[in-house]
Amino acid sequence: MNDFTDPITDNNRIVASKVDGKTMPIHFRNHLEEDVLFPSNDFNLTLLRQHFQHLRHDTIPLHWHKELQAVWVHEGTLAFTVNEETFPLSDDTLLLINRGQLHRSRAIAGDAAAICINFEPDFFHPKVLQDYILPLLEKEAFSYRLLALSPEMTARLHRILAASDRSIPYFSVINLLSDCLEEIMQSSSGSGKTADFEDRNLFHRLLAYVEAHYQSPITVADLANHALINKNRCTALFQKYTQTSPMKYVAKHRLFLAKNLTIGTDLSISEISEAVGYNQTSYFVEQFRRSYGLPPLKYRKQFGDSSKV
Repeated sequence: MNDFTDPITDNNRIVASKVDGKTMPIHFRNHLEEDVLFPSNDFNLTLLRQHFQHLRHDTIPLHWHKELQAVWVHEGTLAFTVNEETFPLSDDTLLLINRGQLHRSRAIAGDAAAICINFEPDFFHPKVLQDYILPLLEKEAFSYRLLALSPEMTARLHRILAASDRSIPYFSVINLLSDCLEEIMQSSSGSGKTADFEDRNLFHRLLAYVEAHYQSPITVADLANHALINKNRCTALFQKYTQTSPMKYVAKHRLFLAKNLTIGTDLSISEISEAVGYNQTSYFVEQFRRSYGLPPLKYRKQFGDSSKV
């Protein structure tokens, strides 16, 4: 397995973000949609500062959101996945992700740090928004774009990074995003595969079923019947978007939820086991140990306090 292949990174610790000097955990709505919070109620832009510890297996798990996102990794390297494509992301490249794209990231070969800008482009003049920006965002070929950084853009990013983490340098951020969108619009070719909307919508339906039924037994047939597809296509969709099988994804998802309950609550291990869909506590404990290297109680003792945000 190479450094950029990770069957399910959702197992590991979710990286928290700093927004206006405050540590903010990532929250997900149903179907893996991130609940993006903005510092101002009337301005849809936020700057997040994220630090990944490699030995702790920090990750941003598979998710999506309605807002656009720009990511710059200023220290180390992240393995970043958008839809079914995985690539390394470091300080010479800026990643711009369109709305609604499934993505995740993790540290590889060392610690890493990034700034992440979630935004709606409504700070543009209505005519610019209507005639240029929205047509770009609605193009099927634009799922994401990797932008090679010019010296000017790199300098601007360093100015943004140097700003106090208790405030967002809005003027610099907006100028940066304007430059990025202009470059994409002027380019005749984009990076990233055309988003397959039918596949993505079907996969969202499959995720919705897992979210709603993970406490009960789930089979591949259950998933396929819910999405009105055959089992082969169901399996192919999970391989495409998670690089693993449906049943392995369900198991990893249950263990991910169990880990959060282990370090974030005082529930007993048997209560956690039942809450995430295991009917035998001993089997749950063994699966937890295989995934995290420690049984749940030892894991809680070692990581419980430091993992709360």
